[in-house]
Amino acid sequence: MAQTTVVHPVQRERRGAAYLARCRNAIRGLSLPRVLFFAVIGAFTVFYVVHLSMLHDRFWTTGYDLGIFDQATWLVAQGKTFITIRGLTFWGHHVNPGLVLFAPFYWLGAGPRFLNGAMVVAYAAGAFPVFRIAKHHLRNEWIALALVVAYLLQTGGQWVLRETFHPEVMAIAPMLYAYLAVLERRWRAYWIWLLAAVCWKEDIAITIAMLGVVLALRGQRKQGIITLLAGVTYYFFCTKVVLPHFTPAGPFYSEFLGNLGNTPFALAKNALVHPTRFTDQFQEAQWYRYPRDLAQPYAFTSFFSWPGLLLALPQVVLNLLTKHSYAWSIRWHYVSMPTVGFTIASIEGVANLRRLAERVRGSGRELVASVVVAAVAVAVTAGIAAAGYLAAASAIALGFVVVAVTAVAWPTRLLESIGMVVAASAVVMSAMWAPSYGWAYNDPGMWPTEITPHVRVLRNAVNLVPDDAVISVSYNFSPHLAHREFVYEFPNPWRNSYWGVDQRLPDGRVTAWPPARDPDSIQWIAVDKGTLGPESLSLLKDVLASPKWMIVFDEQNVVVAHRS
Repeated sequence: MAQTTVVHPVQRERRGAAYLARCRNAIRGLSLPRVLFFAVIGAFTVFYVVHLSMLHDRFWTTGYDLGIFDQATWLVAQGKTFITIRGLTFWGHHVNPGLVLFAPFYWLGAGPRFLNGAMVVAYAAGAFPVFRIAKHHLRNEWIALALVVAYLLQTGGQWVLRETFHPEVMAIAPMLYAYLAVLERRWRAYWIWLLAAVCWKEDIAITIAMLGVVLALRGQRKQGIITLLAGVTYYFFCTKVVLPHFTPAGPFYSEFLGNLGNTPFALAKNALVHPTRFTDQFQEAQWYRYPRDLAQPYAFTSFFSWPGLLLALPQVVLNLLTKHSYAWSIRWHYVSMPTVGFTIASIEGVANLRRLAERVRGSGRELVASVVVAAVAVAVTAGIAAAGYLAAASAIALGFVVVAVTAVAWPTRLLESIGMVVAASAVVMSAMWAPSYGWAYNDPGMWPTEITPHVRVLRNAVNLVPDDAVISVSYNFSPHLAHREFVYEFPNPWRNSYWGVDQRLPDGRVTAWPPARDPDSIQWIAVDKGTLGPESLSLLKDVLASPKWMIVFDEQNVVVAHRS
């Protein structure tokens, strides 16, 4: 029989005292930058968790894409896979097995607020590797804190959070941790973090492959080649095996690049045979705006380091080549992996600026170096000013002039000066263009704080719909009613709209795959007419005119009906 170990009360008391002593020592060991570090992360996280919850409560979230991922995760938790909001299976939409990790939370009642909260926490967690990477390169906690502020307040990152949940945002912190593991030569942790990143979406593998190239170019050839091969292999496995198996008509995003090609090989061929197609597309997308907007919150220090820029390059190029203009903006989730690259480039860019000043210090050469740095910055910001950002460009250019003067008059404080410029740039950009406090609260569509009478009507309408009914709803209702097997966004399934994948038949006709469910299966309709276009409104009128339907709620253009 096993013996039970009895802990003497005195021993228990001593252990407790030792634990408390360790906690006190840890707290005493916290430097002021570290205290501020945790305060900044906490404030940022609370702000976005609360405000995204508020956004959802006021019916400002939509089926595309929050409703899609909410239903997808709920279905997986129930052992089902067909996402009726999107018309694709879980594995035919994207390859993001990371969502399966959320299934236990959905068993306990989690939903869209949980997804948004998890995304915010995951993004904020990226501040930890940013701080450690900065400390590794700069050996200065204050500068590391400044770069953390820049990371959290960067314009693109805040807009991505405002867009609500997308799986690739969950991969930002793991990719940053993977890069940190490279710097610290912790290869087991490196591969664990890469797995934690790629599980969220198949195209994360493209950035991972480029990380392999970066490692190889920096002398770590073995790990670099393995990383490159792993990234390429996983990407082709997902796009050539998994997605085609579950979506025989082809991935829904295969048409994103238009006539440039829908496969890597077609892209390469057309780049050689039809290069003007690519140059024309870059010009239409105004290619210079994308890297400019990514680097601006970091005071353009990202342009002083090549590894991070190379890491961001594949996704930046793909975003600019797509025919959909929203991908050319940093306001959407497509900017997630470029954010990783530009963040790393900024940290290493600051370190490179310091090394440059140290190399030329003495004999008057520091003045030359400072003038060169300032000239480059002014040239970059002048281009931005020409694009209509005169105030911001002037402020940042002035900041670099301050850095240049500091390098001459007070060379020992050059690093602190650059850090202050980066943090100040992020704060200015956030105040001017990010969805944070300030101007954002002047726009009721940004953070709708008021519970209006229309919101109350929408809530009443949602409460009328039974939990297990087969429904067709407007896009602002679907995130609130997605926890069921069959929920469509009107006008589906009467008329295909953003459903499945368009496929061309042998006779030349284009149809949706898979076919939508029979409209006669719909038991309830709940729509906010203000969200529908003319064709959908006409269809709704025709459907509800049938004696098969009974309207049970009609107030402020919100209609709920059930099949009689």
